[in-house]
Amino acid sequence: MKKVNSLIFVLFFTLFSLNAAEWNIYSNADKKTLSKIEKCDTHIKNGKYLSAYSEVSGCENEYIIYKYIEVCTQYYAQSIMHTMFAFVNLEKGQTLSDVRTKGTDFSMVMNKTPEEIISEYKKNKGDSLVLQLALANYYYDAIKRYQNQWLKTPDEVMPLVINTYEAAVKKDVYDEQILSNLAEIYTGRKDFTKAEGIFEKLTQKVQNNGSYWYNYTVCLMQNQKYEKAISTAQKAVDNPEENPLFHYDAYMILADAYTWCGNGKDADKVLRQAIKKYPNQAGAYTHLAELYFFFPSDYTKKDLETFLDKAVKVEPTGKVVNSCVMLLCSNQLMQDAMNFCERNLLVVKDNDAKGLMNYYLAQFYVMLQGDYAKAKTALNKARENFVKAGNTAMVNECDSVKKDMLGE
Repeated sequence: MKKVNSLIFVLFFTLFSLNAAEWNIYSNADKKTLSKIEKCDTHIKNGKYLSAYSEVSGCENEYIIYKYIEVCTQYYAQSIMHTMFAFVNLEKGQTLSDVRTKGTDFSMVMNKTPEEIISEYKKNKGDSLVLQLALANYYYDAIKRYQNQWLKTPDEVMPLVINTYEAAVKKDVYDEQILSNLAEIYTGRKDFTKAEGIFEKLTQKVQNNGSYWYNYTVCLMQNQKYEKAISTAQKAVDNPEENPLFHYDAYMILADAYTWCGNGKDADKVLRQAIKKYPNQAGAYTHLAELYFFFPSDYTKKDLETFLDKAVKVEPTGKVVNSCVMLLCSNQLMQDAMNFCERNLLVVKDNDAKGLMNYYLAQFYVMLQGDYAKAKTALNKARENFVKAGNTAMVNECDSVKKDMLGE
């Protein structure tokens, strides 16, 4: 195992001047520096990322270096292992995503690597928490984008990142990016208690960010704070993210919060709102089917069948078929699961979905009817469907089941 440099575990913050304040890393910067940062932010707002880079590329002090790291990691057009960067000024109607996905070769700007810039500044002018945070931001972004394929491993840099962020938060020295990064780290490690506290800070400060409200809700749900999760989930719904699928998820978690609070009526209401807004998504229908089992007096068996049939109708995919069948089987409704597959085979066209229904039918025919002939026919059809769908894994699975279950 690679030895981790012990220096990353020792952060002598008490020796450094804080040089920052809560939510404002630049609070103690001089007027000239603040002017540069303001100009840089204006360029960023206008999509002029090459101009933003040029404004702070001198890296003349710790604050400019902090902003420089932000520009390099967040607004590059092309990055070579996060050691060299290229930037562009966007044209009208163009997005940074457009530039990155086209795979165009750009001229790399000539500068030292972020690590070299920070190391040289520390050597000449001393360390500070602001510089530590700049380095932590740089490392975290590199690891997030490259994972184990970067120049340093997560084991090498993440202790420094976490220790730096946690020390900064204790001293109330942070900005939105620092808190967002730390919340991501905690969530990724399933430390939902710590993540909850960070997301609470973020939502208090940035109240129109649907992502923060959603992730705050996830933490509350994991910590079984369902009543509070209702209000935070509603905030996620009221502040939609740009990606409609993420907004859809907000409806789903709001319905879940109501469900776990024993409020089936409002859970049903939220799910029907989601269906109205996103009619081509199956999740709300499968959630409604789940409500049948949570609140059986509110629904009939016909309601259950309708919910599941509509789910596979709007999204006729193997994934949705599997969700529907697993829901029924986990509630010991094997016959209903078989019926679901048989009736939907008549209407579904997607080969992967048809393959999965035939695959399940083969097993139901044996378990429920002892009919090996029907099972063989269904399994052969499933294999044909998966071949057409190009699903090699399930083709092999069919062969394996045929051997084990039918002895062929």
